[in-house]
Order: sequence, then C-alpha cells, then structure tokens
Amino acid sequence: MLALAAPAGAHGNGPRARPIVTRLNPGGAGLTATAVFLENWRIRLASAGRETVSVLDDRGRPFLRITPGGVEADFGAREWFEANVITSGQVVNRLLEEGAPADWHKVSSRPVWSWLDRRIRPSPDLLTPAVLAQNKPVALRDFEIPLRVDQRPGRIDGRLVFEPPVGQYRHTVLSPARPVPGLVVGELAGTVAPTITLENQTGKPVTIVGSAGEPMARMHDDMIEANALSPDWVPIGQTMGRSPEVAPDPSAPPRWELVFQGSRWSWPDYRSRPPDNDVPPTSLNKGGTLTVKRWEIPIDVGSERIVVRGFSEVVPIRTGTTAPRQRSGWPVATVAVMAVGGGAFSLFRDRRSGWRR
Repeated sequence: MLALAAPAGAHGNGPRARPIVTRLNPGGAGLTATAVFLENWRIRLASAGRETVSVLDDRGRPFLRITPGGVEADFGAREWFEANVITSGQVVNRLLEEGAPADWHKVSSRPVWSWLDRRIRPSPDLLTPAVLAQNKPVALRDFEIPLRVDQRPGRIDGRLVFEPPVGQYRHTVLSPARPVPGLVVGELAGTVAPTITLENQTGKPVTIVGSAGEPMARMHDDMIEANALSPDWVPIGQTMGRSPEVAPDPSAPPRWELVFQGSRWSWPDYRSRPPDNDVPPTSLNKGGTLTVKRWEIPIDVGSERIVVRGFSEVVPIRTGTTAPRQRSGWPVATVAVMAVGGGAFSLFRDRRSGWRR
C-alpha cells in the first residue's frame, strides 16, 4: 500500500553518479538546465523565453516541447514514457512501434519540466569496485542531450561524477502520532522527501491538501484516490510508474483516480523535500547536524483542518546511521534518507560550480 520509489540503485545505480550540467547551448535564450534529485537524478529544463524548446531522443525525435504556455509531451514517442518512470524495472505502459505518429498532449501549464534522461544513467561498468572504494570524487564520463530551440540546434552538456558518501538527510515529524481520534500519522524510511504514512479509521474522508490549496489525494471508504489535476500529485504518480496524461490545474474541479484500496497509505511528499541548493560542509566537518528545511502538510479530516509539521536535517554519515528515534503510536523507523551513493550525499569542490552536493 505504499507509493514509494525504487531503491537508490535503480537505473544502473543512477544515484551513485551525480550529473553536473556544465554548459547549455544556446546561452542567454532564457533557458536554465540543472540536475535535481527526485528518487533518482533528473534533468530540469526551464524556459523564460518565447521560443519553443524541444528535447530530442538519440534518433532526433522530439519527445518534450517547452513553450511559453507550458510543456507538451509526445505520447507516440517511447522516450516520453521511459523518461518519466522512476520505479526500477518499470516498462512503458503502451506498446509503441518504431516511427509511431506523433501524439502531443499538454502535461504542464508551466514552462518547466524534469525528466529521467537515459543519457545521464551510468552503465554498471563505470561504477567498478575500484571506483566505489575511492574516498574522492571520480569523473566517470561526459554526457550530452540534444535540443532544438525553434529551428536552431542546441544541447545540454555535462558530466557524471561518482561522489563518496559523506552525509545524509534525516526527516522528522513533530506532530502528534494521533492528532485526532482514529487517525494515525507515522513515518517510513524514504529517500529525498519525507515519507508520511496515514491510517484512517475516523469514519470520515481524509484529504491531503496540495500546495495551491487543492485536494491532492483523499482516503475514504477503504479507498485511496488521487487528484490527477494536482501539480503535487505528478511526481508521486511517477514513482508509481504513472506518466502524467493531462496538464495539472489546481483551480479546476478534482479529477479523482483510484490508487489503492485500504485505509493506510504512504507517499513521498516532494513539496517538502530539502532544497537543491548547496549545503555548506562546515557542520559535517565538525560532526554536527544542520537543519535545512522546516515543512508542513495540511490535511482535512472531514471539515477539520490539521497540519503535519516536521523538519529535515543534514546528518554526518557516521552519526546518521545510529538507531532511529522512536515515536509513540507507529512501530516503524523514523529516519528517511536522501540517497546519493547508496543512502548518502557528498560534498566536493567543483571548479566551475563551487561547492556541490
């Protein structure tokens, strides 16, 4: 009954090799490209210009188009499905023949998208025992992702780097384990985002509220349903092997889809994930911890609003592996880890980019 991603080693031990974007061509076109971590490393491309930016597969076929009005995806391209499945071993949910006709659908109203590009996944032969045993960053290989900006060629250049583990993230829920009678709030071990568990025995509908105030998911009558139009649902659905089929619109009436049957559900809440900006190494070097984010998740129990609150810390790896803190009311571990290199992240000096995580 869990909406959890695959282990950190999915896609050829992808999280062990961090992609670093080194160059974006054309520059100065209102484009930004970065690497972000949502259960696995992804490329995030945003456009602030008026041009149409297409992301191409290895055969030159566009499978993503970013326009001023949002993002479109080619549902006739196999790469679209491969690039949006986070769960390990998931097969695309449609049988697509080579050269199938284009089938474009709008999947976002904002001109920004992140995807699992196969070109940033390291092959197993790169992560040899000798590389993994080194206590220093090791450059593995370069990568490039072809673009088309209107009719001009473009490209995202970067490199994959193995990073030895230094520290990890720990997420902690501060709210009561039983905020109202019949509702139990707990935590499960996760990766980049806090993974919250709810058990609903209240006899009332329980609705998890999205960041725009829209209903994101609801639990009622032993069913868990998701609002396909909630922007916060999209990355959660991707961890379950579900490619988005419509553009989210939090102001529209909910479009409910059955996710599971039962009264208990867990989900990684990505709006509460730690920031992608660099973490200063001073705290880790001294053996201390550093709080990097405080977060809250609103939940409606019938007509009553409650808020689940918590915080995320950076923990040195030598202390982050200690026994998890226990919370009454839920017999599960309370430590959640951001996995980069098997459950940890690293810090090193990059000559182009400064301190990198």
